[in-house]
Amino acid sequence: MIADRIRAALSAPDPAAFAALLHPDAHWGESCRNRDEVLAWYQGLLDQGVRLTVREIQPDGDRLLLTVDIDGPDGSWTAHPIVRLDGDLVIDIQPAE
Repeated sequence: MIADRIRAALSAPDPAAFAALLHPDAHWGESCRNRDEVLAWYQGLLDQGVRLTVREIQPDGDRLLLTVDIDGPDGSWTAHPIVRLDGDLVIDIQPAE
């Protein structure tokens, strides 16, 4: 199931596993417009010591509503990104509406 794979890849952290989940045209926010840019951004977070723990994934049609605990050098917080799927691949990641 894609939700389990997303949880495992982001919580590991495992950039290779995350890459396997991304559509070639994946977007993350306004700045990342393809898989390579998304992976570079994610790797940059990891390099800065940021770690993600996916606490909850709620399916909603072709979207997954995530609850993610984020720990990094600047503190800890919880985010609620919305992941849109194209089949079994992530095509878009956006902040909660």
